[in-house]
Amino acid sequence: MLPVAIVGGGPVGLFLALCLRQFDVKCRIFEQRQSISNHSRSIGIHPVSLELFARLGLSADLLARGVRVTKGLAFNEQGRVGELRLSACGSSFPFVLIFPQNETERLLEARLVDNCSDVLTRGVAVTGLRDKGGHIEIESVDRDGCRSSFQARFVVGCDGKRSVVRESVGIPFHGGPYPDRFIMGDFDDNTAFGQDAVIFLHSYGLIESFPLPFHKRRWVVRAENGRQQAEMPPQRDEIEVPVRERTSLDLRSCCNHMVSRFQAEKYLAPVLYRGRTVVAGDAAHIVSPIGGQGLNLGWLGAWRLAQQVRDIVHRGVDHETGFGRYSVGQRRAAVRASRRAELNMSLGRQRDGVRLRNSIVRLLLQPPVNRLTARLFTMHGLYSWPV
Repeated sequence: MLPVAIVGGGPVGLFLALCLRQFDVKCRIFEQRQSISNHSRSIGIHPVSLELFARLGLSADLLARGVRVTKGLAFNEQGRVGELRLSACGSSFPFVLIFPQNETERLLEARLVDNCSDVLTRGVAVTGLRDKGGHIEIESVDRDGCRSSFQARFVVGCDGKRSVVRESVGIPFHGGPYPDRFIMGDFDDNTAFGQDAVIFLHSYGLIESFPLPFHKRRWVVRAENGRQQAEMPPQRDEIEVPVRERTSLDLRSCCNHMVSRFQAEKYLAPVLYRGRTVVAGDAAHIVSPIGGQGLNLGWLGAWRLAQQVRDIVHRGVDHETGFGRYSVGQRRAAVRASRRAELNMSLGRQRDGVRLRNSIVRLLLQPPVNRLTARLFTMHGLYSWPV
């Protein structure tokens, strides 16, 4: 019988498996996908996550390949408002590391497979769970349609927004979309911003820009479009036109590598476990991607869940007690992260009260308030207890 079965081999599932191995807890991942996607939405690794990667011996590989953003610049229609230096957050990693999610997954998978070649099973979809009291029976089907079942002492669902694990044990998922729609695209970088992140607080809506590896730059534009346009394939000019109109920067001569739409959402399960089954990552909570907290929140929760599993497996803690601690703490962190994301979105919405908004932004960037701002924007203070 497996001590722990992890359903979902994305960035949170892979990270959780590495954490469990760090605590000498055996596990196995079951992932439906045959390979890692080539598309990456999430790009930012916050200092609090880098501290955890350092504990797993992975930070050097990440730092060697990513782009370190140490400073954010803010502009409005009149020009530069100010800057936020992330060194004010007080972390041993005083920056946000820009590194695409799919490349992070490849790094995590390589480290996991190097340590134990049979821990990750691809091409297997979990279709249901049955709690047998002392263990969980897991139903699955492989890519050839062959069905099988196996047993695990505990199951962790890291299988995303439409989690089969969460639905199988009857955990609700409350929430829905915000009215905010965005379009983003990756272009060759023709700006003078270098490794700085930039936010343009225009009265017609937010524009964000982040450096990427290999001299590229990501642009995120708040879109004021209707449902009909939102359902059409995105086009690069939907980014180029507002960027040109709101920032005077011209992307038309730049090579475009990706363009996609998204709508900000918020979901949270009322409890993150039921019996011997627990959920993590997007299966447990979804926060708006504005601010880049979602994936990092999943990693932070996975580390804390691994600590509780260690205590259950090796220290005799009752699993209801351990999972309950994780559930309460992680839900509180998700609520705090959602509030911060909502603040970010509210500052970037189309508005008439531009003067008040600009005054608030200037205040946030001035000492001594800038230290608190830097900590908020780098995800410090989400949890009530240290890692």
